[in-house]
Amino acid sequence: MSDARFEDAMDKPLRLIAFDAEDLQVLSAMTQDAVLPMAQMIWHARERRFALLLNRFPLGGS
Repeated sequence: MSDARFEDAMDKPLRLIAFDAEDLQVLSAMTQDAVLPMAQMIWHARERRFALLLNRFPLGGS
């Protein structure tokens, strides 16, 4: 099994979810160094869900 590559996304958004602290650690590592404007973060109180849209630049700079 190999790591995912930026090219594999084919311009489709990636939806990730964390159910516990261990999942959150993985998401944290995957989104490290990502950039996003404050307007791209939202808390859905009724659903107790936090959502954000961010941009993570690929490593290696193709």
